[in-house]
Amino acid sequence: MNVLDLTKATVLCAAIAFLVYSYPVLGQIVIIGLLSVLWLSCALQTVQTVRRRQPPV
Repeated sequence: MNVLDLTKATVLCAAIAFLVYSYPVLGQIVIIGLLSVLWLSCALQTVQTVRRRQPPV
């Protein structure tokens, strides 16, 4: 990790903290939405992997 990556991560975390602190309901909606998209992406990838491993019927 270089200094630029560390700076970007710090700014992003600060922006998220500011959003959650200033607008708690909006912050919760955004966080829950992002986590839901991430979870659905992982679930889709898992389903696709399982389908590829099964022999065709």
